[in-house]
Amino acid sequence: MIILDGDGTLYIGSKSLPGAREFVRFLDKSRKGFVVMTNNSSFSKEHHIKRLGRVLGRRFSEDEVFISTEAAIEYLREINVRRVYALGTPEFIQDLVRSGITHDPESPEVVVIAFDKTLTYGKLVRAVRHIMNGTPYVVVNPDVLCPTDRGYIPDAGSIWALIRTATGKEPMAVMGKPSNLFLNYMLRRLGVKPVML
Repeated sequence: MIILDGDGTLYIGSKSLPGAREFVRFLDKSRKGFVVMTNNSSFSKEHHIKRLGRVLGRRFSEDEVFISTEAAIEYLREINVRRVYALGTPEFIQDLVRSGITHDPESPEVVVIAFDKTLTYGKLVRAVRHIMNGTPYVVVNPDVLCPTDRGYIPDAGSIWALIRTATGKEPMAVMGKPSNLFLNYMLRRLGVKPVML
């Protein structure tokens, strides 16, 4: 099984990078199984699947695409968290709600820091107040910048840096590559056991 990175490796924004389509066709023709992973939590999984299809000219199934949001959801379930306050886009929050996690701005068990393209000062204030009052937080991915067709833009890691500076507190967990939480989630979903060399 081959694991491929998405943003900045196979494509940038809505455009495939040189050789990406040809490489994917080669893998399919060679019958080599592969999946695409991305830290981009600003879009829902459904959005990523459709975008990959347009950009790479191939239909992708749910089992061939992994996003950091999924690893974050699994982690929250494992620690029995059901209510969160998320700095995230409507699509990110929609994925949380669909998984059974309530978005609760007033009394969350955990604050979740994602790649929020709809970020406002009011959202930041609310998150900082919760954290300063003792609510733990998790970071969905550590990327400081995200590549787009118009250049780099601030990602979840930049929002995390602001939160960490404002509160002086560290997260209870960081999902997304290069975190082993994301990789182990993918391996479990793929039914693959890691081998130590």
